[in-house]
Amino acid sequence: MDRQFDSVDHSFPKKDGEGLILGRPAYTDDLPPRDALWVKILRSPHAFARIVSVDASAALALPGVACVLTWKDVKRIPYTRAGQGYPEPSPQDKFVLDEYVRYVGDEVAVVAAEDEETALAALSLVKVEYAILEPVLDFETAADNATVIHPEPEIHDLFPIGFKPRRNIAASYEMKLGDVEKELAKSEIVLQKSFYTQAQAHVAMEQHASYSWLDVQGRLNICTSTQNPFHARRLVGQALDIPLRDIRVLKPRIGGGFGGKQHILLEPFVALVTLRTGRPARIALTRKEVFTSSFTRHQMCINIRMGADRDGRLNVIDMNVLSNTGAYGEHALTVFMVEGSKTLPLYNKVKAVHYGGKVVYTNKVSAGAFRGYGAIQGNFALESMLDEVAHATGLDPVLVRERNMIREGETSEVFRIMGEGSEGIAMVVESCKLDYCVARGKELIGWNPEHLSWEPEPGKVRALGMAIAMQGSGIPLVDMGSTSLELQDGGCFKMRMGATDLGTGSDTILAQIAAEELGVSVRDIIVYASDTDHTPFDVGAYASSTTFVSGNAALEAAKKMKQVLVEAVADRYELDPAGVAFDGVHFTGPDGSELVTLKQFSFDTLYHNGAKMKTLTATASYTGEKSPPPYMAGFAEIELDLGTGKVNVVRFVAVVDCGTRINPNLARIQVEGGLLQGIGMALYEKVAYGAKGKLLSDSLLSYSIPSREDVGNIEVEFAESYEPSGPFGAKSVAEIGIDTPPAAIANAIRNAAGIRLTETPFSPEAVLRALRRRA
Repeated sequence: MDRQFDSVDHSFPKKDGEGLILGRPAYTDDLPPRDALWVKILRSPHAFARIVSVDASAALALPGVACVLTWKDVKRIPYTRAGQGYPEPSPQDKFVLDEYVRYVGDEVAVVAAEDEETALAALSLVKVEYAILEPVLDFETAADNATVIHPEPEIHDLFPIGFKPRRNIAASYEMKLGDVEKELAKSEIVLQKSFYTQAQAHVAMEQHASYSWLDVQGRLNICTSTQNPFHARRLVGQALDIPLRDIRVLKPRIGGGFGGKQHILLEPFVALVTLRTGRPARIALTRKEVFTSSFTRHQMCINIRMGADRDGRLNVIDMNVLSNTGAYGEHALTVFMVEGSKTLPLYNKVKAVHYGGKVVYTNKVSAGAFRGYGAIQGNFALESMLDEVAHATGLDPVLVRERNMIREGETSEVFRIMGEGSEGIAMVVESCKLDYCVARGKELIGWNPEHLSWEPEPGKVRALGMAIAMQGSGIPLVDMGSTSLELQDGGCFKMRMGATDLGTGSDTILAQIAAEELGVSVRDIIVYASDTDHTPFDVGAYASSTTFVSGNAALEAAKKMKQVLVEAVADRYELDPAGVAFDGVHFTGPDGSELVTLKQFSFDTLYHNGAKMKTLTATASYTGEKSPPPYMAGFAEIELDLGTGKVNVVRFVAVVDCGTRINPNLARIQVEGGLLQGIGMALYEKVAYGAKGKLLSDSLLSYSIPSREDVGNIEVEFAESYEPSGPFGAKSVAEIGIDTPPAAIANAIRNAAGIRLTETPFSPEAVLRALRRRA
């Protein structure tokens, strides 16, 4: 769609950017009341144990200690920490504090004191006796293990998710289209491999933090670094048995989330202390605590069979997946399902598809939401196998994809079965420039199927590899966003929305959408977001939903606001609203003459219009009936040192179809950040444990993430695309960048040295072992 925009498709700076640069207080831990109690958590040194006794007498005798709380001080109510729609598709398998601890780092007791030093001293004085139990540390032996991690009778699911805790199964799922075995038997080429992906840590800049207080009405207020304040309120209310009317949750600036803050984590503990003492309470995790006691990406094993003909046309994709949810089942089912729903539709011409498996408990740090949310794991396996088909047929890997991939105007039955569209209806893809993304990526990287590897110097090989990916834009018929606009004196607008800015710039993006529709300056949209008392409902920032779902709500609110303004002016001047026009500055009458400016009318309606004075507001909500996918083609150029096994990314080219870019600079930053995290998963990052379940990678000295200096040139381009259901043609962009690097880099290594690496990360040691096996 060819349209010139005034606010959309312009790179406005973030609304909070200058304040952050100037160091103004903005994050949760900058803001607690000065008299807040300091809260610390005593954590389990054992992977699995029952608490026999807790002696807090010495801690309580320490001057300045306000309270010590254990499982005996808290109502025994099962809940989930997963910030998801209600009813949550995660098992209700967590207690605020419990008699059992299920991983090294699980909560044992809560201490609150007047200052941090005293709280830490008190923590060391709490004496705990444990009955140590045999842990389950290998997820491939977890199902039907003699050790049952969750024997407690109270835990349950809210609807069938395949929850079988006595078998250590948190969730399971099965889906089939066509006759897999029949089509495999007819296929000229049948390939089978198992792929493993590791747990990965989020490593957001800001550690988790929360503080709480009671207001003058006695209501519990919680300020917290969360991606979803409304879900957090509901979950805290459930966990502590408090009516939601008595809880307010608000989010200040967040220093990154990546899914790690799509859960409640600290909120119940500060709330407990405040309710027990009547005092404000604060907590902020150390970096080590974030590693050892928050969340990770789900570790997975993907067994995949693929059937194809010698012309490269796919007949069958069969994926059996085992996923490790750790100690608790947050996001267990949904991450598992997204692994299929955000990968399998890429190849919509296959004759048979099977996707299924289970999610198991282990005595490790809980897995949860993480950018990519299952899609990156599935993409690694699927796109690696596509290259294996290309090698088996002798065809160009790009050509194999082009013969099989989804295109604009097409659909996939996987959409219908796995919920990506209206109930019972497969979503038709109205915007898909994947063919352009592939063609442009080839051009930028210099793709030549006859020359995919070369030796720049003895002992080193350079090679190219590629992969394609898709994501989604919110969860259809589940996610809902809302926006309210209110005209202020002076002619600006107060924009209240529940959408949650994680540092992505969504406050700015949604203001741009509203400003574009109203025809006003982005500066005249004053954003207030993410406060359950003062902003309308929004599910929060996850599932790549904000631009599409909350953006559509902002667009609809602006349309309504424009109509409200026109009707109010028409009423003031006793005109038919159909004859009044508004250009963002002036209102004109039927003859085209100016009636009043927006600025002047804002004073009239609030101060001067007598009986017609009123506040002008408009509110809109949006729930999508579809989740239009963004698409990307990723091309990697790597250099492999044959002597050390070290792989360096020399270039990574990404060509993205995200529809209209509301803010081109912020869109580019999102893709670049996703690419770097994907490269980190491919080459650097790994959550590692000792023999007894203790986390070894518990600091940035022992857990490696790539810096900008570790990666060569990253090139991001965008396809010209327009999504009819999106605000001004936009789709999501936040997650699509992360998906392709593991497969693209693995495929480049295959082209460089003839070895197929099936387990991330591709560390120098792993590559060297594979090279030696080849020799």
